Amino acid sequence: MFSAVFISLALANIPFSNQVGEDTEIREAYLCDNDLSLYYRDKRKGARVLLLKGSQNKEESTHELSIPGERSTVDRMAVEFGCFWIRQESFVRRIPFADATFYDFKTDQRLQALKKRYPRCVNADLSCHLIWTDPVSRAFARDLNKEMELERPLQIMLRKYDFLPTGPTSGTVFMSMASTVIGVFPGEFNWKGQEERWESKYPDDPVEYIARTPFDEFRVFAQRDDYFFLSNEGALYVAKPSPKKERIPVPVWEDKHRPITAVINDTNQKKTWFLGKDGKDKVFFFELAEKPHVREAQTQAIQPVDAREPLKTILEYTQLLPRAKSKKTP
Repeated sequence: MFSAVFISLALANIPFSNQVGEDTEIREAYLCDNDLSLYYRDKRKGARVLLLKGSQNKEESTHELSIPGERSTVDRMAVEFGCFWIRQESFVRRIPFADATFYDFKTDQRLQALKKRYPRCVNADLSCHLIWTDPVSRAFARDLNKEMELERPLQIMLRKYDFLPTGPTSGTVFMSMASTVIGVFPGEFNWKGQEERWESKYPDDPVEYIARTPFDEFRVFAQRDDYFFLSNEGALYVAKPSPKKERIPVPVWEDKHRPITAVINDTNQKKTWFLGKDGKDKVFFFELAEKPHVREAQTQAIQPVDAREPLKTILEYTQLLPRAKSKKTP
C-alpha cells in the first residue's frame, strides 16, 4: 500500500531550475502524511512515477515505476479513491495502490505476480488498467471522417481534455468542443472480470458546457458544485453552476507577472493550495476558493532541500503550508 505524500507532475521534457519557482512549468502534488509519489516525464525514459518512503526532505528508499505511453504526451496524475489515475492519450490509466509494483521493472517477481493476478493481462501496456475516454475517441473519429470527406490533408489531433475522478469507478471528462467551449461528460466504469478489462459508459452529448473559455489547455479542480480551471499560463478561473447548463468562467487569479507554478493537494485536510514566485525574494500561496486569501513568504525562510528536480521545488513549497498535527498511535 502507498499512503502519504503523493506528488504528481506533468512535465514534458522541460529543464528544471535549481531555485524555487524559477521556471513557469506547473507542478502538481498530492500530499498525505510522510511518503511521496512523484509523477514526471523524463526526456529519454518517458513517463515515470517515483515512490519515496518517508519524505523528511531526503531522497532515500526510492522506487521508480515506468508508465507505458507516448513520450510526447503531456499527462496528469491524480491520487484518489485508493488509485493512481493517469490521464494519457485517449484513455485514463487507473492503477490501484496494490498494483503499483507491476510497473517496477526492476522487480524480478513482477511478471509472476502480474500473471497470477491478471492471467490475461500480461502485455506491455497493462491494458487491465486502461479506461477509455469515449468522448475523446468519438470526437477524434468524427474529425477524421470530416477531413476525409473534404479531402483535406489529415492533420487531426486528439481533443484537449482533462479527467477528474469522482469515485472508485467513476470520473468526468472535460473536453474541448470548439475554440472556447468545453463539454462535460460524466462517466461510469464497470469491471469485466472474465475479460479483465474496464467498460466505460459516457453520455453521447455533454450534460453541460463551459462557455467563453479564455484558455487553451487546462486542469480541472472541483469544490462542491464549482469547477475551477487552471490554465497552462498559470491563471485560475471558477465556473459556477448555471440553470442553462452553460457555465461561464470568471477569473480567480490572473496575474501575468505572478503565474501559478505549483499545486499541492493536501488529502488529509482536503485542501488544495496554489503557489508561485513573486519576484526574486517572495513566494505567494493561497487555498482554492472563489475569493482566495493570498499569503506571502520570503524565500529566505524556506529551508533548501538537497534533492533533484522536480522533487526539490515541491518539498520546499510544502514547508509553507499549514499542516494538521498528526495523530500519534499508541
